[in-house]
Amino acid sequence: METMKELVALQKPIMLDEGNFGHWKARMRHIIRGIDEDAWTAVEQGWTAPTMIMEDKTIAAKPKERWTDSDKAASKFNSKALTTI
Repeated sequence: METMKELVALQKPIMLDEGNFGHWKARMRHIIRGIDEDAWTAVEQGWTAPTMIMEDKTIAAKPKERWTDSDKAASKFNSKALTTI
């Protein structure tokens, strides 16, 4: 049986235009959820790069080498969704 990624790759890309938003939205939802449910969660909830509180109490981007497994997974799911869109 083919994987969902293979099925998505075989389908003709759907282009978004002013006349097909409803159809495009429904297809994107199904395709992204089919790739990974957590990727769809990234679409619904949004994603922001991990941050950390510095010694001077300011917030700064967390260096990638300090990302947790959870930070990396969230970034991966966001990237899957963006690639599909």
